[in-house]
Amino acid sequence: MSPLVKDELMELVLKDTSQTLLVVYETYFQHEMNKFESVEKLTKQSQKALFDLLKAFDLCPDVINKSAAFKIMMSCLKKTFCTYTEVGLSAVLLKH
Repeated sequence: MSPLVKDELMELVLKDTSQTLLVVYETYFQHEMNKFESVEKLTKQSQKALFDLLKAFDLCPDVINKSAAFKIMMSCLKKTFCTYTEVGLSAVLLKH
């Protein structure tokens, strides 16, 4: 699949799900919008919110265990991020 096709598919998926994803984000990660908190405190709050989200959607521990989710989160925190804004939702994509 070409990069162009992947971008077009990503755009369609985000257009169709952006409102739902925004509600989920605001429900579980609203604390991330507070720029006055320390990075350490925000990281701890985000970790708790991530596990709450995974449990609420019955993903943890059946689909992904807590250890794997923690490793993915820590890996993401170490990456450089760019923002994909063309579809009306600031979806975060990892830079390669």
